[in-house]
Amino acid sequence: MKPEEQIDATQVMIHTNEVYSVDSVAIIALIVTIALAAIGWAISIWLQQKNHKQEQRAKINYEIYSQLVTAHKELQDAIASFNASTQAPLILMSAELIPLEIRQRLGDRALTPVVSEEECLHKGRVKYSNWIYDEMLAKHSKYQKNLSTFMYLTEDWTAPLSSTRTALEALRSELSRLNVEIATHKGVLQRYATNNGDDWRQWNDDEVRGLGDAISAAVTNISNYISDYMVLAHNELLAPYYGHTRLVRKTYDDSYQVITKEGLVTRIEDDPKIRAYAESVINRQQA
Repeated sequence: MKPEEQIDATQVMIHTNEVYSVDSVAIIALIVTIALAAIGWAISIWLQQKNHKQEQRAKINYEIYSQLVTAHKELQDAIASFNASTQAPLILMSAELIPLEIRQRLGDRALTPVVSEEECLHKGRVKYSNWIYDEMLAKHSKYQKNLSTFMYLTEDWTAPLSSTRTALEALRSELSRLNVEIATHKGVLQRYATNNGDDWRQWNDDEVRGLGDAISAAVTNISNYISDYMVLAHNELLAPYYGHTRLVRKTYDDSYQVITKEGLVTRIEDDPKIRAYAESVINRQQA
């Protein structure tokens, strides 16, 4: 081979190597681009799926909480109505004697109708009986129905509310205890006329009022405990998505307790300003 041909061959080989080198870089760049695009696509799909799951979970949690809110409102309305019916109509019963007392005092000058003592006592007994059966027991029945509905919901949604399981067990325990108290006091009031005679003037009014007060106190505690649980449900279902956490209740007396994630605990308000304000409100109400 002549020297000129050798030089040409060498140049061709160099050019060919350069072409191969350029092609290899281009191929590698293409592969890297495709790989990066695939990784970006995969990450995009993963983020979309993650966001979709979060959106779906938020919608489900909102629906669960909406159901609880509706049941809670109906239950609290029933509790308030039942609580308002826990006092016997002793004043109204005593009012039935007013016509008789006026006629006994004024005689024929009285403008009130002529009534007998037995008639007045009978009207008083009717008022007591109507209060027991048509008012207190009817409202107690509605309260029990709405309470069952609310508690069934907490059982239906056990999984989303699993972190409140200890609180729910404490709530069930307190509801059972307090409902037994209510049933016991209610039973005494139902049998009061039978056990203490038809002449309700001889009844112990303080005892009758005390039984009503005991029922009212138990109902108030139930209302507070149900509201405590709703705070926990809100914080579990909605707080992670809406960025707002409701505060767990505190009391001003260690004889009252609160339902928390740890169960039934004592939580005393230790802020002196809040305590002073609460005490001033209570004093005004009692004045």
